[in-house]
Amino acid sequence: MLMDPHQLPEQRDLPDRRLHARREHLLSETSRRAERRPLFRRPLVRGTAVAVGLAVVVLGVLSLVNVFGSNGPSIVGKAQAALEVPANLVLHFKTAGTQDNGDGTSVSWADETWQLGSSQQSWRRIETSSDVAPAETAHTGQGYSQVYDPATNTIYQASESVSQTDSPDTFKAEAMNLLNSGSAKVDGHVAVDGRDAMRIVSADGSLTYIVDAKTGEPIEWQTKGAGGGVTMRLTFEKLPALSDNLKLVDLVSQHPGAALDSDPQHYRDAVARAFPKG
Repeated sequence: MLMDPHQLPEQRDLPDRRLHARREHLLSETSRRAERRPLFRRPLVRGTAVAVGLAVVVLGVLSLVNVFGSNGPSIVGKAQAALEVPANLVLHFKTAGTQDNGDGTSVSWADETWQLGSSQQSWRRIETSSDVAPAETAHTGQGYSQVYDPATNTIYQASESVSQTDSPDTFKAEAMNLLNSGSAKVDGHVAVDGRDAMRIVSADGSLTYIVDAKTGEPIEWQTKGAGGGVTMRLTFEKLPALSDNLKLVDLVSQHPGAALDSDPQHYRDAVARAFPKG
């Protein structure tokens, strides 16, 4: 099907094709991402599963430090507000993570995502790690998963679900769980790259959320267990949903000269090439 590559995501009228292999591909995509990097809430360690999920944080007394005075919002309130993303904004979300395996080895990665509002239906993402070439993927508001192949200058797409284990909404949900858990405590100030920041820590000490002391914007997320841990540096940027910013969400707009291939098998083959280690 021919498409106008210069149209914005919400202006395109793509066919409603649903593949019989949807469930199988969803499982394979979920497995691929689980192998490439840990989830926010669970560092991967050898020999044992170290569960530090937010859902199992021991309930305790919430201790809040109000750095804005008695009439201002607490730092926890600021942190909660900073995570809200209205539908009319584009969220630019960057992560740079390091996983300590607890045995002297580590894994590093970086992701950059542009997402329309708080919806996971429209996003574009660039994934990089220390051992594979960067991979650029996207999901459109019309339900298409896409991957860009620079070798052929082709965007491959199919109506198949893709799991975003490290999406902005995943992080937002887990950070909100900590902030609302009734078990968190504010653990004082810390300097991060010259910024005055504050630490918000779970009751058992397994989770640490570092935010800007004035704005509550996310800076760093840490998890730790008996066999290792994960440190993720975070950047949230909220952009108005203007034409140029909407193009950041759209893979076709980023590669206007690329061919578009909607063959489902070609899409699967392109994903395998982009992620050779699964």
